[in-house]
Amino acid sequence: MAANELLSGSEVGRCPHRVALERGGPQVRNEVEIDETYQRRIREAERVADGIRQSVTSNYPDAVTVSSYAETREALAAGAEIIMAPRLPDDTANKRRAHADVLVRTGRTESGFRYVPILIRNIEVTDAATTRRIRSGSLDALRPSDSTWIEGTTSRRSDTITRAGLSLCHTYRTLEALGFADSERVGGVIDRNGSLWWLELETENVAWNLSAYDEAFRERRAVLDAQQQWVEGSEFPTTPFWHRECDNCPFSNSCNEILKASEDISLVRFTKFSEQIILRESGITTWRQLALLDAGRAAAAYNSVLSASAPHETVEYLGKQFSQLPDLIFKARAMWRGGPLRRVTAEQMQCTTADVEVDVDMESYNDHTYLWGATVRTRTAIEGVTDGYYSFVEWGELTSEAESRIFAEFWTWFSGLQRDCESKGLTFAAYCFYEQAENGAMRRAVSLTPAITPPWNEVSNFLTSPKWVDLHNTAKECIQTEGPLGLKVLAPYAGFHWRDEAPGGEASMVWYETATASDDETALASRQRILEYNEDDCHATRYLRDWINTEAKLLPSRDEMPAAQ
Repeated sequence: MAANELLSGSEVGRCPHRVALERGGPQVRNEVEIDETYQRRIREAERVADGIRQSVTSNYPDAVTVSSYAETREALAAGAEIIMAPRLPDDTANKRRAHADVLVRTGRTESGFRYVPILIRNIEVTDAATTRRIRSGSLDALRPSDSTWIEGTTSRRSDTITRAGLSLCHTYRTLEALGFADSERVGGVIDRNGSLWWLELETENVAWNLSAYDEAFRERRAVLDAQQQWVEGSEFPTTPFWHRECDNCPFSNSCNEILKASEDISLVRFTKFSEQIILRESGITTWRQLALLDAGRAAAAYNSVLSASAPHETVEYLGKQFSQLPDLIFKARAMWRGGPLRRVTAEQMQCTTADVEVDVDMESYNDHTYLWGATVRTRTAIEGVTDGYYSFVEWGELTSEAESRIFAEFWTWFSGLQRDCESKGLTFAAYCFYEQAENGAMRRAVSLTPAITPPWNEVSNFLTSPKWVDLHNTAKECIQTEGPLGLKVLAPYAGFHWRDEAPGGEASMVWYETATASDDETALASRQRILEYNEDDCHATRYLRDWINTEAKLLPSRDEMPAAQ
């Protein structure tokens, strides 16, 4: 059987159009740039996986590491307790090729041994959920029977978990076809922290259970069969649509050309594929058609009861189908304008101001903060206070004590400035973009070495006061864009541009690795790059809030219907 006839676990959750194009199609493949950020992501994932593999083999000295299909077959047949890096035989009957990082023997029957698959992923698996629970294991207790239920926790509803769950289902079905699957339908994921979580593959209301997998597998299996017919002269079986995977797809350029030419509905961020189907079936195939729908009537329809006999308009039918239709309409209108819109009245467009304003940003590496930066702007002169950028940074070993120390230095300066303002009868405000990041870093710094940091209640009292302003929340209340509401998206509308050609939090982690590798010129240049990037992030929030208080008031309202063309 040819390799391109086999469907891998990673392809089950992949765009069907890409699955077909990978085997040959009418579109040109473009090179996907593997930049330094993506390279670091690969290195970090491998570092995490190596550490986990070493822990498992240390805990299970008899674990068998295999390097071929034949060795994997032998290990399965012999009933090896733990099989590392297995190369599973293909399920040729169903045309599957599966993967697992670890196979764990759970028992045996008259016909042979039974196994469950485990994947290693550099991801977070769980979220808090009051009424839910999930099974947890450990690296020295790999069997599902050794797991315990963790109340108030569940698997995340994210693309990464969906892909992992579908891959586990794919491997389970392969083991089932080969006669080695355990009757308990579970699969394990070891996360970036080395925690083992067991996913119940028959659980309900998730996008990755066996029922969802079987449907996705059938769909992509049919796509591959139809692609073979295209080779023989039939019509190509799939067409492009935009989704989150497009950013790293080797066919993104040619797909985008097709989608933009037709003003395809999928270009509206972030429509779900199921919603696109409903829109297309109702005759809404372009984003301009979507923009012309009445958002108010769509919102009203969702919580109304539509008459079974009286006629209703398309917007009412669609509004009843999914609650986020009004938001998609507004995004389409932002696309039509080619820029942001107002969510509120011009009078309501405002951001807190003060006599002394401080914009705060921090930089972290692997969940440890090494830099607190801030820019000061005085609207009213205050003796001893100079406008400009201030930084508190650690370029040496990033220990818990070092992280706490630089935060303590920052907080001493920051709170001292605040007290100085108050003593002189001046108002004070501080700003960040997405307070969850800064608040979390502050809490962590205080908890790591409380002896050298301010007490948490002092920090918390400020963070819960009106003086601490989250610009992301302000922008979310005031500004409508065609997609994300990130600082890198919004600040250019306010007239701000970063000095760095490729600014980004993930990119700064690569710079940090260079900055701390030595004290040579390259390292010093990377340190300066980080400081300038951090300073620019602080300036960007200032530009954004000034814009909200001035020119942004003149933006068109998202409630205004575009002029039909």
